[in-house]
This record gives sequence, C-alpha cells and structure tokens, in this order.
Amino acid sequence: MRDLLSLELAQPRFAAVLVGTFAGLALLLTVVGLYGVMMYSVTRRTREIGVRLAPNARRCWR
Repeated sequence: MRDLLSLELAQPRFAAVLVGTFAGLALLLTVVGLYGVMMYSVTRRTREIGVRLAPNARRCWR
C-alpha cells in the first residue's frame, strides 16, 4: 500500500518541488534587482548628500 501511495504522489510531489524551486529563484532575482536599483539610486545621490552636509551648506527640503 505504501508503494502504491508513493507512486501516486510522485508526480504531484515533483510538480510542487519544481514550482517551489522556480518561486525561490524568482524571489532571489527580485531581491537582487531591488538591491541593484537601491544601490544605483544611492550612488547617484551620494555627491548631492555630501554637498548638503558640507559646512555652511544651505538645507533645501522639498
């Protein structure tokens, strides 16, 4: 009975593992993409932040 049950559940188990693997890969790509966008944004604004923190720099809040 165990062998029959194991045989019947093999294909759905494989599909679940495959979907889970692709979901994990998609999550990893999303995290790497968000990290890249944030780092690009910070890199672009680093000079501006440095200028604003300089002595006698005028604060300009929008």
